[in-house]
Amino acid sequence: MIKAVAQAIPSFAMSCFDLTKSLCDGISAMICRYWWAQQDNEKRMHWISWQTLASRKDKGGLGYRDLHIFNLAMLARQGWRLLIQPDTLCARVMQAKYYPDDRLLKTKVKDGISYIWRSILKGLELLKEGLIWRIEDGSSVNIREDLWISREVKPEVITQRNGSILTKVADLLNPGTGNWDTH
Repeated sequence: MIKAVAQAIPSFAMSCFDLTKSLCDGISAMICRYWWAQQDNEKRMHWISWQTLASRKDKGGLGYRDLHIFNLAMLARQGWRLLIQPDTLCARVMQAKYYPDDRLLKTKVKDGISYIWRSILKGLELLKEGLIWRIEDGSSVNIREDLWISREVKPEVITQRNGSILTKVADLLNPGTGNWDTH
């Protein structure tokens, strides 16, 4: 009942708004009190910690969510939708208002933006930590601006520009074979 009701009620708000950690902790505390309470205003012995109960089922817990982490994941999901489905009405409205240059991942927090957009940007910051480029033909990946190199190595191009006209990763590939053009 707790998972079906108490943790499901704030799900819509969590997908749109960045709830503070203290609010998420307060909701978790109410769920915890409900779980341990037998009668009103009666305290009971906690035989197992709440962290154990909130851990995954295969780890011996009941699988309750950490609401703050779930909130960030839901906001990252909204950012993912804007990236993957740029032709939806929501994405087109957000793009027209907040990133008209079509560079969603380069968008920064500015004064005067809505709380929903500020929340989605927080989710996008989390999303950027796990994003990787699928190079394909390399025509949409900018050599110097996009993080396209593996994170194990330094993810920026460190060579000097020196008047180079190469701008896209496609310029570094041999068009016939698709291999790196070493020349």
